Amino acid sequence: MRSSPSLFFTLITITIAMRNHKSHIAFLSCFLSLILYAQAQDAPAMVALRDTLNPPESLGWTDPDPCHWKHVVCSEQNRVTRIQIGHQGLQGTLPNGTVLQTLTQLERLELQFNNISGPLPSLNGLSSLQVLILSNNQFTSIPNDFFAGMSELQSVEIDNNPFKPWRIPDSILNCSSLQNFSANSANIFGTLPDYFRFFPR
Repeated sequence: MRSSPSLFFTLITITIAMRNHKSHIAFLSCFLSLILYAQAQDAPAMVALRDTLNPPESLGWTDPDPCHWKHVVCSEQNRVTRIQIGHQGLQGTLPNGTVLQTLTQLERLELQFNNISGPLPSLNGLSSLQVLILSNNQFTSIPNDFFAGMSELQSVEIDNNPFKPWRIPDSILNCSSLQNFSANSANIFGTLPDYFRFFPR
């Protein structure tokens, strides 16, 4: 039996619609996978941070998605860009550097006026970090590679921490965007690197 022209074009339309429908499903599946991947990238580091700081329930860090936590800001791609948990009465320590180094989109890390102790982990490679505020805690030491790879870092405040005597490491030279470095009562000894001569006064 010969098909009529109208039936022929109807079949073509249905076929194209089915193909488009499959394309839409594939696109949505890919998009959702990217979102879940982005969440999965930062979630382990954020959970580790939560576990080592043991924050109070009032901070609201209970949701499986850290982008829903108070004082945490994420990008449209669900990458953590800001952790602003100063003045929260936090205690404990920070997770090791290999954990925090996975937060590659982090722009601001603000931990000031808490009671966080122990050595500072290396933040080597956080190339998006712009502001780092660690003042008024109980941190005890800074690794030599602490500032390595922080090409976007603009401001550092590490005042009032009981560090062991330390020199500003050469890795500070990586911070080509640095404009503010505050380290009052931070137990620094030795001469300041020539790098600081070029700071605005």
